[in-house]
Amino acid sequence: MPEIILVVVATSVLTALCTAVFVLWFYNRKIRPQLEAQLEQAGETMQARVRQGVLDAGEELLPKFREKVTEGFTRALAEWPSSEMTRMARSGANLVGEGLNTLLGKKRE
Repeated sequence: MPEIILVVVATSVLTALCTAVFVLWFYNRKIRPQLEAQLEQAGETMQARVRQGVLDAGEELLPKFREKVTEGFTRALAEWPSSEMTRMARSGANLVGEGLNTLLGKKRE
């Protein structure tokens, strides 16, 4: 009687082991490549959708952004002290003049 129980247990373990090996082989051979292909396709689709969403949002927000930058720049120029503005304009003109002189080969006086 104990030999029969041992044979039944050994048969059950061997059957379970063979089943596990077959399922693992079948998964790696058939199911896994399909899952990976579907995952790759889903990733590409998601990337395209996100990219399009970002582009759409950028196009929608760009006019508002330009308007706010223009308003801010205009306000900053209006609030800037005129003496400081004049000094900066002269400095900018001097820099441009020196750059042109350097390019044209003229010496400083």
